[in-house]
Amino acid sequence: MERPFLVSNRRDLDALMSRIKHLDVVSKVMQDRESTKWKPVMLTNVVFYISFTNFLLGAAVKLPRFIKRKKCIIGCDIDPKSKKPYRDNLCFFRCLSNYQNADDIEKRTHELAERWSEYRDGPPTVLLGDISDLEHCFGININVFELQEDERAKIVYTSCLRHDRRDKILNLNLYKNHLNFIQNLQAYAHKYRCGQCDKLFKTSYKLHRHRKTCGKQSTVVYPGRYFKIPQTIFDDLCENALIAVPQALQFYPWFACFDLEAMLVPINEKSDSTEWTARHRAISFSCCSNVPGYTQPKFFASDDLDELTSELVDALLEIQEKAYELAKARWRDVIVQLRECIENAEDDQETKTQYEMLLGRLHGYLKELPCCGFNSSR
Repeated sequence: MERPFLVSNRRDLDALMSRIKHLDVVSKVMQDRESTKWKPVMLTNVVFYISFTNFLLGAAVKLPRFIKRKKCIIGCDIDPKSKKPYRDNLCFFRCLSNYQNADDIEKRTHELAERWSEYRDGPPTVLLGDISDLEHCFGININVFELQEDERAKIVYTSCLRHDRRDKILNLNLYKNHLNFIQNLQAYAHKYRCGQCDKLFKTSYKLHRHRKTCGKQSTVVYPGRYFKIPQTIFDDLCENALIAVPQALQFYPWFACFDLEAMLVPINEKSDSTEWTARHRAISFSCCSNVPGYTQPKFFASDDLDELTSELVDALLEIQEKAYELAKARWRDVIVQLRECIENAEDDQETKTQYEMLLGRLHGYLKELPCCGFNSSR
């Protein structure tokens, strides 16, 4: 597309998909090809450039008639004194002031904006992604809806918090980038639409209940009925030996990498349907690591495949031995604590055996050096 396409809701996304489907890609490729010798065969990949606009909530807008005629909505768009649209991007705080039934709406609006500014240590701007933080800042639940001209409303944001009182819910209407205060949710819309499956509900309560089990949500099915993250050695140490290893020490910092180069050896082999003219044969390797003392690449070449393989394995084992020594020093305190557990469990053979198995697993973890090979699978 020649121009950027603005996407701010699902309807815009559907429009974007429709425009992409109607793009004449073949004509575009034919125009941009180097010469007439080239012709399009396959579209292998597409690149999308996404720029997050971070539109501020609070833009000056002219509300449409179907919103203005709603007595349950306070627009928070026009200054009652000057009769001009607000341009200070404080519509959220005006909605909150109306929700709190403040005597002086403007004074309370700026007080709330200052409180938000202190909370986030920055200017009192509000993005849609800040709603969750606003809930924590002001101790309320916030729901954001978007009213359509046909009296249907869809959910833009649903509060995940549960504050002390059920009536502490601020309901807002979003029109473009402007927020309005909904003072009577029952009179707000005739129907509420699920943004995932497009089903309609008569009340917002039924819509909220439906969204928890909406069938359009992504469902991941794992073989074996459920997926369970396997426990690490550090999980087992904490659970079975009461040894808590700091999070920063629960990862292995060293690794090695290698790359094999091959040459084509001519051959002449045939079958009923295939003819082989050459075979890849490893001829050299390079390996390196971030282990101190082995940070310079090592290169070795040989036309003897057995010798080449032996040299590569020996080089990686040499790096692994150094890494193991460093790992024992890194996790020395854990090893000492585990050995003390074994000594203290002399009278309980079952517990002692369990601790010894944990020590063996820990050393197995420390001895295992991750090795990454270029195009070498696993």
